[in-house]
Amino acid sequence: MDGDTRMGVACGVVARNGALMAREPRINDRYPIEKSLSPPVVGKPIPECSEAVYVSGFVPGATVRVFANGSELLAEVVCEFGFAEIPLQRPLKLGESVTATQTVENLTSTHSAWPVKVTALPTSAVKTDKPKSSGDIYQCGRIVPVDGLTPGVRVHVEDNGAEVGNEPTAATWHAVTTQPLTFPGNVRARQIACEGSGHEITGPWSDDAPVKAAPDPMPSPTVDPNTLIPGNDTVTVQQLLVGSAIEIKDGGALVSSGWLANGSGNLFPINPPLTGSSSITATQELCGRTSLPSAPVTPSGTLQAPTILGPICHGAQYVVVRDTTINANVVILRNGQTVGYAGAAPGDVVIALGSNIQLHAGDVVTALQYMGDTVSPTSHGVTVVGGIGEPAVELLGGEPFFLPKGEEEAIDGPVFPRGRGAVTIRVQACCTEEVKAELLDPDGTVITEVQLTDLAPGYFTGAWNWPNWPTDPNVIPVGRYAVRVTTGCDQRPVTVPFYVIFNPADVNGPSRFSFDDTAVWFASGVNSTKGLHYYLHPSDNRVFSRALNAVSGLTDSYDAAVAVARMEEGLFDYSLSYHTQDVVSMLTSFTEAQCADDACVLTAFMRAVGIPCHPVTVDAALETGAADWTFDTWVEFLAPHDGTTDWRILHPHQYPAMAPETRGQFGTTRDVATNSFNDYVIMAGENWVLAELDDGTNDVTCTRQACGQPGQNLTKAPWIVELCEAGYWSQTHWDCTAVRARSLRVDESLDLARADFGDQVEGVLRIVNTTREDHTTVVIVDLISHDSRSKAFVGARHGQLMAETVVPAEGLLELPIDFQLPRTLPPGHDLYVRAQADGRMLTLEPVPVTPRIDAFLDFPATWRVGEYFEARATVRNISGALVQDVIVSLDTPFALIVSGSEPGSSDSETLVRWAQLPAGEEREVRWTVRAIAPLQSGSAHLRVSTADGGGKLVPRPFRVTAPEIVDVRVGSKQ
Repeated sequence: MDGDTRMGVACGVVARNGALMAREPRINDRYPIEKSLSPPVVGKPIPECSEAVYVSGFVPGATVRVFANGSELLAEVVCEFGFAEIPLQRPLKLGESVTATQTVENLTSTHSAWPVKVTALPTSAVKTDKPKSSGDIYQCGRIVPVDGLTPGVRVHVEDNGAEVGNEPTAATWHAVTTQPLTFPGNVRARQIACEGSGHEITGPWSDDAPVKAAPDPMPSPTVDPNTLIPGNDTVTVQQLLVGSAIEIKDGGALVSSGWLANGSGNLFPINPPLTGSSSITATQELCGRTSLPSAPVTPSGTLQAPTILGPICHGAQYVVVRDTTINANVVILRNGQTVGYAGAAPGDVVIALGSNIQLHAGDVVTALQYMGDTVSPTSHGVTVVGGIGEPAVELLGGEPFFLPKGEEEAIDGPVFPRGRGAVTIRVQACCTEEVKAELLDPDGTVITEVQLTDLAPGYFTGAWNWPNWPTDPNVIPVGRYAVRVTTGCDQRPVTVPFYVIFNPADVNGPSRFSFDDTAVWFASGVNSTKGLHYYLHPSDNRVFSRALNAVSGLTDSYDAAVAVARMEEGLFDYSLSYHTQDVVSMLTSFTEAQCADDACVLTAFMRAVGIPCHPVTVDAALETGAADWTFDTWVEFLAPHDGTTDWRILHPHQYPAMAPETRGQFGTTRDVATNSFNDYVIMAGENWVLAELDDGTNDVTCTRQACGQPGQNLTKAPWIVELCEAGYWSQTHWDCTAVRARSLRVDESLDLARADFGDQVEGVLRIVNTTREDHTTVVIVDLISHDSRSKAFVGARHGQLMAETVVPAEGLLELPIDFQLPRTLPPGHDLYVRAQADGRMLTLEPVPVTPRIDAFLDFPATWRVGEYFEARATVRNISGALVQDVIVSLDTPFALIVSGSEPGSSDSETLVRWAQLPAGEEREVRWTVRAIAPLQSGSAHLRVSTADGGGKLVPRPFRVTAPEIVDVRVGSKQ
């Protein structure tokens, strides 16, 4: 394994009489070892003076022996796991050869197939590299994790200036066991190579890491249910405090103790193994204070098939296996016969074949893993080839957010925020001659050569990190980079891309406005506003590639934001209608956009290249006639410019080619943003509540003063951030002092009586003339329907009354109105009476119409990826009349897949139609819904439409969680 994935594991020493200090290996009778026991793999590099080596590829519980020069025994241990950092009896010397064997059931493997030579110490790295404490450390804890080490050194740890522990390491990360740490205290670490010799090298001290007080009470840990597989003899425990002592019980019986947490998530061995009826709990203790037990968990996990990496070439004596489960035994089969026997390990595991077996062209190689009697399915087979025309190259790492979700189009390489993460290179060359990896910039120029390490003949790994870049990462252009691999074996070169984008952390970008799939925009009703989802897909290549192409070669995120906006401005024509709430849908299905579409597409592009941003919405003063649309939406982005890092505005829909402006500039100089044109400016704060978004209720409401301005205080959800006077408007925007009274106004509401669809609705429009002169005007009264998600009232007109009339001076005109209501409305549409005079709005009032149907949706609020649920919709005719042509459908965003389970429907049908629904009758529709991708916040929509009874839209907010990505390491033995 390479240094990035190694984990130190404690091993029991074999007693002088040969008694084992750890459990015996558990071998399934269906898979006897015979001659297939794999020789262990010794990790590289091993610098001179190393006092420990990393060994993998052996069966958990095996006796592992490490040798120098093939004969000198340097270590004999029994390890709980199939990989370990093994301390040696003496430091290694330059040029020595290191091998290992494993013994299981009195069978001993051959020595490691590829002895590892001890190399010269990288003195410059030891002298200059400053290690660092990784993670929080606590009072009374006895563990200090240290990162940034040179393999082969000894790590020393001090607490308040006094040494509390030192240990050798074979990896870049090591958890040093110490004396109990003090509070208040400061811990530091340094590495020393060849300690005590004539060429000892001492590195610099790390920065001080504060020791935190032990909590009182101690928090309870949690047990990861995914690791609870019957037959497993390990348990993963999370939410741990570093240094705490862990105990695990099964049904009240102690099954694991004597282990210390060295991270927030740890694997711990248990004895006896899990059964189907186990009930696992865990506690953690610091300073004599023990937490309450975790919630009990019963095993229900399954053992998945491992994955064999190809290609495998003729003559190979090893197989690389991925997706193994710690602490499983891994069996390699050739044409169905066992040829390799080892154990699982983190990351990719190189497993050597037993008894010097070689593979031949045409052989089919498979693998399985097991824990006791629980056996995984067999992996897909890989056929051994005679040779390859080019090396197989894989790049790993990058920001996990950019992995494709659900059915998104995958980006063809990992994505790295500038200055963060390492590119890990895997090469299967089937060649050992002159294998070289070069890093190329977007112009194809070679930046540097990446050092490769051969883990096995023809299989290489290497890593590139930002400190190796020739210049300051902050001036590195963003764009498409690549790794080019060449060999000396008459193979074609291979170039594999990766991508560099801006890093939101450089500007302290809030996570909800950075690497997040959802933006929040707002639709406006009458004196009300509600928050809605927009699904951005920054990890979809159809979004990412457009954004990256727009900014390629740039080094400044402010300039990049402008470049992305210029690109987005050319995508759509102007529109005032609702289209969709999905960016990929916008890009693939529409040629015009309203402001919210443009703003959210721009938000998606900016987040795709690492620029924090979010939409902002104004509720326009349509109700008073000051504006002729209901809302407007633009984008705020966070970037440094002219020495300050602040939120700045772009509005591609309304002002193409505009330069970014501050809130103050935009809110006082742009007509659509001024307080005279709008009621209020809002955004969703970074802690917006998913359960309150698109839940069918309004998130902001306001009253009206006599001058038409909103009341002095909005009624709003706590996660709504009001921006009116937070930079946009300098004056008090709800002050009536400077508001000119209008000549005409409506005295009272229309007092429309509730009616049924198709009936007549009557009322009286009372218009008051506030001036001392008669006022001649044309009054237009419309009966219109409207979807609040559309920027303007562009719905159907169901009736109109027009009258040229005179409103007497300081008098009242009563204008009767009479409309026939439509037979139905689409789901989500509302009916309004709108009165206008002098080209301005007099009043806009909702019409109280009684629907003939009601509907309810049974839908979970939280899902896990891969989970199925039968969603149930109940539709009822609540009237005394027959309802015609009822159509029921369930709409979900990309994270869910819906198939119909209504009797008589095919799996692809999600729409159900009934010719009639009798009075008082209730029917149920069912769908099978599967979660296929994580989504922090989304909403499902049940839609019911009719020909003569109105429509019903029922929203249900939800979230989909993925298995938590936790850096789970093996705990430390006390």
